[in-house]
Amino acid sequence: MVLISELSGDSDSQLPLAWKTGCTGENVALPPADTNYLTSVRVSTARFIGSTGQSLVGVNPEQVRRYVDTLDAAKFDRYIKHVNGWTHKLPLVFDNMAQELNFIAVLDLLQLGSGFRAELHYAANRGASDTIRFGCISFHISQTHLDARGLQALTLGDISQNFGIPLFGDERPMTKGSSAVMVSEASDLRPLAEIILGCLHDTGKRLEQGGYSSLADFILKMCTEQPTAAHLVKKLVSAFPSLRDAADINGQPV
Repeated sequence: MVLISELSGDSDSQLPLAWKTGCTGENVALPPADTNYLTSVRVSTARFIGSTGQSLVGVNPEQVRRYVDTLDAAKFDRYIKHVNGWTHKLPLVFDNMAQELNFIAVLDLLQLGSGFRAELHYAANRGASDTIRFGCISFHISQTHLDARGLQALTLGDISQNFGIPLFGDERPMTKGSSAVMVSEASDLRPLAEIILGCLHDTGKRLEQGGYSSLADFILKMCTEQPTAAHLVKKLVSAFPSLRDAADINGQPV
């Protein structure tokens, strides 16, 4: 078995430009090998908040106390039960545990697109999270293969069709004053479709290079090595840039 993080791989020139510019984690240096990544998140965030972040993030203790005092505990408990039991509410049947794990892994991999929330609600009456869930469910129902090779075989048209993301906007005349020839410009949501496709292509490529058949295969083998959340997060972040939710801010990784 080969460590994915050590593979240089083929050129990613075929990956959509929107993904390469949007995947900020690809260019962020990973913490030292012996670092607990969960601790690194807490420390780097606290460092940011304690420096320039104070001008961006503010906490009003009085408002926090007021929010807690007026919180509807029963409503909060119902919400938590709904979130924790979401997998049982999906109208899906899986052949085995590995297939279900792979579905959940792909769904979590694609938790992105919040910057397109307004455009998504306008075009599809769904937010970012619902759009991603809708697309993954569509993949499963249509029996689209989500293993390493299947992820690499997806096209921009597949993303548009399954996630309900339009690639083109309104038509306009090619020549002003004449409707004989109409053309369509790229929609505002096309970059989101490209980001999703690039994320899936890159992940599939890295899985295949490392000798893993799917994300589920990768996760299960990492958990066999060491069944802890810290170990799994470290391996996932090291292997897949799309999961590196990080950025360099004022020369410091956050």
